[in-house]
Amino acid sequence: MIYTAMALYALAWVLPHRHSFRMPRILAAGAALLITLFPVGLLLLLAAMLSA
Repeated sequence: MIYTAMALYALAWVLPHRHSFRMPRILAAGAALLITLFPVGLLLLLAAMLSA
């Protein structure tokens, strides 16, 4: 999952900075962010549920 997120970040960085490539860059960066933060958020949620 980390390699996939890093590849999506790299794709968002490498895509040209033209207006026509704005949406693919946003989608790639957003997907990478979601892939990166979802496991951390899930672990925090599980920790909060187990501590209660």
